[in-house]
Amino acid sequence: MSRTSLFALLILALVTAAPSVIAGDESKPWTQILLGQPKLSDPDEMQLEMIAIDGKRDFSPETLYQLAPGKHEFAVATTKIGNLGEVTYQMFAIDMQPCMNYELVGVQERATSRNNNRWALTLKSAKPIKRCMKKFDIAPSDAPTPTPTP
Repeated sequence: MSRTSLFALLILALVTAAPSVIAGDESKPWTQILLGQPKLSDPDEMQLEMIAIDGKRDFSPETLYQLAPGKHEFAVATTKIGNLGEVTYQMFAIDMQPCMNYELVGVQERATSRNNNRWALTLKSAKPIKRCMKKFDIAPSDAPTPTPTP
């Protein structure tokens, strides 16, 4: 088995390690993070996969995760394998506001060398969750952008 296949299996094993799903309690305000679908019209957008949330990997792979508001740290990987067989991931944090849905995508950076797997995490949109806002009488607030963590 190639090194690329072994690494891809390792990433898959980490993502699917445990059966519990991250879901919030809708008896109080919640927030969501969505791993968005790349637009077919934009070849630079890349699909992402969640690796860890707040250092935990005990969740089923999804594209939408419901969490309590506040600061959360995430690790996401792209589904694209580079020229040399590498899969990359990035760490980032968001101070998530109540009743907001944050959509993320990866955007491939233009290749400047042999490595075609350089990418940046992009906040595609931050929209209010109307049902949550109405239920808890919360006014929309400005959405923060993801910030890299060291």
